[in-house]
Amino acid sequence: MISGAGNPVGGSFTGPSEALEIIGNHGYAYSGSLPVNNNFTELISYTSGNYYADLNFVPFFGIESESNDEYLWRVRLNGQVVYQIMVENQVSTANWFGVVGLIIPSYTEVRVEAKNASDSTANNVGALLTGRIYRK
Repeated sequence: MISGAGNPVGGSFTGPSEALEIIGNHGYAYSGSLPVNNNFTELISYTSGNYYADLNFVPFFGIESESNDEYLWRVRLNGQVVYQIMVENQVSTANWFGVVGLIIPSYTEVRVEAKNASDSTANNVGALLTGRIYRK
């Protein structure tokens, strides 16, 4: 099953995902780099289907982000926060936080969001989910 922008045969990148893109037994969602201020901004939003997913979550700063503000990312499953991380954007260092593993059950509402926890300045951040889909 292929949905949205995920065209594995001769396709080209058409932009950030609005849902989990499924290609065979693999899935991904990419928010793109979005301006985020001191209100939570939804980066990725979808409801899983008849499968469970073993996904890696990677938050990131946009390359053009030039502040030292602290940003908070959180992952919600069916409205409940299951993971959050606050990171200071150190302009002089690499913007790498590592990978967090998530298990997403069948028919689960998934929301990834972020906000500037320091002030109301908007800088670009994003999120990436990649991993394996398991069906019966």
